[in-house]
Formats: sequence, C-alpha cells, structure tokens
Amino acid sequence: MGYFTYRFKTAAASRAYTKANVELLRERAGEETLAVHVVGGLARAATVGQVRAFATAALEVGATGGSLYDYADTKPTQWPALAPLAH
Repeated sequence: MGYFTYRFKTAAASRAYTKANVELLRERAGEETLAVHVVGGLARAATVGQVRAFATAALEVGATGGSLYDYADTKPTQWPALAPLAH
C-alpha cells in the first residue's frame, strides 16, 4: 500500500510516489513484471486530481489494478478518475 494521502497534497507528487512505490517493490522482489494492485490512500483525504494522477501512474507502471480506502468514503467525483483501472 502506498498511501500518498499521508504524504503529499499535489497530483504530481502523488503520481511520482505511486510510480516509485511499484518500481521499488518490483526491484526489491527481483521481478520486473510482478503483479501489483496499488492502494492510493484514504478516499476522504484525496482530491480528484490526486486520484486521477494515482490512476495514471498505476497504468503507466502496468499495475493489475488500483483502489482507495475505503469504498464508503469514495466520493462520486472520484469514481470516474478510478474507472481506467477497471480492466
């Protein structure tokens, strides 16, 4: 889990942090194609821009999916930003 919501307030930083987490995990595991589902953090603390950047980062690194914690706190405006991860 890479909770960008505990660390960053901007979309750019949230995207970079998400990418770095997946890349580091794969590097340390010694498997560059390791399947990873990223968890971006607390839905109630994330802006739509951050969620969009998080989803973009997840797609860029080939994550198997991504989500926020938790479903009940995910705002209606955040769902379209997460939609590209539903593959």
